[in-house]
Amino acid sequence: MPFLSIMTNVSTSRLNPDVLKKATNLMVSLTGKQEKYVSVHIRGDEMMSFGGTTDPCAHVLFNCIGKLGLEENKSHTAGISKFLQDEFGVPQDRVYITFRDIARQDCGWNATTFA
Repeated sequence: MPFLSIMTNVSTSRLNPDVLKKATNLMVSLTGKQEKYVSVHIRGDEMMSFGGTTDPCAHVLFNCIGKLGLEENKSHTAGISKFLQDEFGVPQDRVYITFRDIARQDCGWNATTFA
């Protein structure tokens, strides 16, 4: 159940129309999970600052059942940071990414949980 939530001060009108598909493909590539389980949420046009300026920036939440850890998160961070730079124009040093490994019993889907 990879879930990627991107909050940014970049205007959504600047984004490529297929940015959701690209983000989904990125999550499939990073986690090895099937596309049907990937959820992506993008909130643009947010009032945000980073380092005291309102230059393009982003906060990202990455939730997943497994596929997270010390080395994996470094790889995930590199992939997501590059994606944000390429697709949103957000420099890699203006992004925070928070990872959360969700327990199977704590994630509901299709009228049940993954446990």
